[in-house]
Amino acid sequence: TMWYGTWQEGMRLYDLRNVSTAKLPALAEATSLVIKPNEWAHSELRVEYIVSSNARYELDTVTDTKPRFTYDGDMVTVSLEPVDRASRESFAFITPTILRIYGPALDRLEAQTNVNLSYYSEKPQTSLAITLQSAGFELRGTYDVITIAQREGGTANLGGATVKDLIIDNQGGLVEAGVVRTLNVTQPDACPATSGDESNNMVRVQSIASGKLFRNNEEQAVKTIRQDCGTVFIWSSEEFDERY
Repeated sequence: TMWYGTWQEGMRLYDLRNVSTAKLPALAEATSLVIKPNEWAHSELRVEYIVSSNARYELDTVTDTKPRFTYDGDMVTVSLEPVDRASRESFAFITPTILRIYGPALDRLEAQTNVNLSYYSEKPQTSLAITLQSAGFELRGTYDVITIAQREGGTANLGGATVKDLIIDNQGGLVEAGVVRTLNVTQPDACPATSGDESNNMVRVQSIASGKLFRNNEEQAVKTIRQDCGTVFIWSSEEFDERY
């Protein structure tokens, strides 16, 4: 049957997985991490960063690839390079490549084009700054201040994290969060023509506990704001309740 054939193919690919690991002692001094663009046309690249005192990486893939870590002071740049291009083309579009990095709590993260990045800290963390360039991002843990600079699309999902003060430079894409204490959003006031009612720049939060909402350096009433070049969507706002 079709189902059995799909199951067989899935098991075949599972058997082809190669899980490799290596210690990264130099990573213990890092405060900033940059993930270079995923240049594989048909592949999903997931990078999971887990805060840990045991610095290492684990790579789970069906392709013949390896990660490269480049160190410049306290900044680390990570790229994945295919060893065998034929294996990349054969299987990469079916099964994601997953790179898990275990290392110290970071101050800064950057994910570039076509990367899905996540960050998890079991212990509360004071602050974290994230730059996204056409990339996806997911955050878990507890943070006093999160700063996000978002460029050219992508989605940043903070719904699984507790964030007190959220600062967003939203120049493309979507940022989602739960209940925050304060929200400070910067969105463009000039943009290309859009199709439909919504801009490509959107921030959605469940609610703002302190009642402090700033958009483009001006304090605003805590309610959904729809402008031609950006939307700030407050789920708990009266406007949302009335309109939807």
